[in-house]
Amino acid sequence: MKKFILSILILSGICSYAQNSNTSIGIRGGYHSGISVKHFIESNKAIEGIISFRRGGAIVTALYQVQHDFDARGFSWHYGAGAHIGLWNQVYKKEEEDNLHLTLGADLIAGLEYEFNEIPFEAALDVLISMNAVGGGYFSGIGPAVSLRYCF
Repeated sequence: MKKFILSILILSGICSYAQNSNTSIGIRGGYHSGISVKHFIESNKAIEGIISFRRGGAIVTALYQVQHDFDARGFSWHYGAGAHIGLWNQVYKKEEEDNLHLTLGADLIAGLEYEFNEIPFEAALDVLISMNAVGGGYFSGIGPAVSLRYCF
């Protein structure tokens, strides 16, 4: 994780910042903690990929989002849907053997974003609702999170 943060800081010194950037990459903290990459495919439509690490495994989430600006400069809100797939290891007792579990399901997301004017970063606060079709029960959880992403 330290190498990832250092890479982001180095990139911020090398790359030039463009207002209203198309792509951003960063860290996500919360229930679905990990790495977040967001790319705008149209002026108000984006795709976001999240690789989250928990329960001894990893889950990859792909989301399609619609984004709307507020009147306040730099602020916007978004909503969207997508899917996730992953492997996780849930050991309930010490004497149990490690068991990998497959999870596959659908996701909903809604949140707020702020794009800083003077530096090439954006911050996001969102809620990701996950429902599993395979593995881990049907309702995976409601996961609030905060993301900090480098814009390029």
